[in-house]
Amino acid sequence: MKSWSDTGASSDAAEAKSLLARVLTNTGQLEEAQVLLDESMAYFREAGDEAEVLRADARMGDWLLASGEADAALRLVTAAIARAEQADGVASLASELHRLRGRALGALGDTHEARAAFEYAVAVARSTETNLLGRSTDFEVGQAYAALASLAEETGEDAAGYAAARDEILRPLGVIC
Repeated sequence: MKSWSDTGASSDAAEAKSLLARVLTNTGQLEEAQVLLDESMAYFREAGDEAEVLRADARMGDWLLASGEADAALRLVTAAIARAEQADGVASLASELHRLRGRALGALGDTHEARAAFEYAVAVARSTETNLLGRSTDFEVGQAYAALASLAEETGEDAAGYAAARDEILRPLGVIC
């Protein structure tokens, strides 16, 4: 990706690195993902792009969870949520951060607070707050319902309602559940 950076398209290169890091995290290539996350985060912080810093924080939180570092993920996303609450137009991202907070809490064994975080993620995504990031708030609602369904299954509760809500939202978006 150095060729993009060399052309002056640093923002595009940083976004591409962040996206690739997400793929690498999801495929278990955590060391490679961390390098790209660190590089993209450094660029976004230097550029002062708070929305991209928040998005990178979400990706780093996901990476921390994949790395088994739920405590660190919880600290990171909690701080990012506080910043997101001060930003305009980041409803889908704020919802994602609350969902990640729920995943971290669940990984730490606090299923009650995890459920509350997932439910709040649904509420934030469905709020009337402006969403300027071009991301579907429906997708975030569906992801939060998917998290609620998984949590219900893990705790031996009935997940059917959450799973139905997840499928109703995500299938029309082309997301395979």
